[in-house]
Amino acid sequence: MYRVAILLFLSFVACNPESGLSQYDTDAMELLGILISPESVLLPVGDEIQLQATGLTDDRSSSDVTAVVKWTSTDSSVAKVSDGLDEEGVVKGLSVGTAKITAIMDDVESVPLKVTVTDAELLGLSVEPGEVSVGHGDTVQLTASAAFSDGGHSDASVQVRWITADGDVAQLEGGLLTAVGQGSTNVVADWDGVKSNVVPVSVTKAAEPDLLVANIDVTDSTDFVLVEIELTNEGETGAADFWVDLFFDPSGEPSMGDLGEEYESVDYLGPGETTKVVMSIYDVDSGQHDIYVVVDTENDVEESNEGNNVLDTTVEVSGSAQMLPDLVIDDFSYIADDESLYYFIEVSNYSDEPAGDFFVDLWVDAYMPQGTGDEYQLVSGLDAWSTEVVEFLVDESCYGSCTSWVVLDVDDEIAEEDESDNEESLIVTTWEPDDDTGWWW
Repeated sequence: MYRVAILLFLSFVACNPESGLSQYDTDAMELLGILISPESVLLPVGDEIQLQATGLTDDRSSSDVTAVVKWTSTDSSVAKVSDGLDEEGVVKGLSVGTAKITAIMDDVESVPLKVTVTDAELLGLSVEPGEVSVGHGDTVQLTASAAFSDGGHSDASVQVRWITADGDVAQLEGGLLTAVGQGSTNVVADWDGVKSNVVPVSVTKAAEPDLLVANIDVTDSTDFVLVEIELTNEGETGAADFWVDLFFDPSGEPSMGDLGEEYESVDYLGPGETTKVVMSIYDVDSGQHDIYVVVDTENDVEESNEGNNVLDTTVEVSGSAQMLPDLVIDDFSYIADDESLYYFIEVSNYSDEPAGDFFVDLWVDAYMPQGTGDEYQLVSGLDAWSTEVVEFLVDESCYGSCTSWVVLDVDDEIAEEDESDNEESLIVTTWEPDDDTGWWW
């Protein structure tokens, strides 16, 4: 027997992935302003630095416009800025003095960037923070500060060469450290042979979820047992797409990867959250029975603690006729006009036992019902062998055709004789309205 989980992915490709900014499209948006980074530059004679221009547009997005703006310098004999191919925004210090660099596009000018060119000697580099402890996959921005013989200081993070002793642990670009693997390494900044302080870097294991079976509650009915399973995530991150398996009278403790008599999938359980899963075992003889519940049976989720995924209990089945309510969807239909959808759900309780309060959830257009419905109503109890009609009126949100779902007691608050008839779907089709009636059928 195989279980297949289908995941749908939405992917996108952004231009200029190194900067994380998309290319500017003059036809799609209006340019409101231009920012140049870094904000100030102290540059030794003969050295170069790459500037970046960021365009701010009317849709509140930011775009890298370094390659498309016009770069100007107030004194090219001091600091010359390039417009050449693949060298856009590169500033070279030519002589001692100051100059202002501006980026211009679509009649929009940036605030001028002051560039100071010095012939002072570079005395040293200092990197902050001086020590880094980070989780796997996280990033930390390091800053390299340069000190010169004339007393000047400058942020040299984009000018220095960043060196890591172990690229399998940490990688750097422009001072941005990315933790790529567990372990320890050292990082230094180098500028023309002048090295900074050594920065120890420790990359720890990333935060993980911790799934556990917190409780098993068993209800004995006529010829079956109803098992309510409480699952908890005691980890620091969420867990997604895992299975819960129920084993009834196994020959021994189940192993990871075994398939239970009953099983259900859980889409997501956030850190600190608890959820309830309800399963039933039918044709149960009276007497004592062993029940095991295993969470994440197939080891789909990497956890901080894999030792608490199994819980067992023993139940004594008496065979006595303990009645439970049985909620059933008798009818699920709709009427559509040019503005609204009218849904009618006929709900019955086919049991001698009354049902307590429960919710009826409606999804107007869904591949499968998940979470809470688009609309829902509370039914304040349903007597034995009684029927109630629940109605929903929603704004038209289905064009052509869609699949609507209704689920009774989506939170599993009511223990029932049969949980399999609490869910129904139908295809909603909308066409052009009839000229005479105005109704869509």
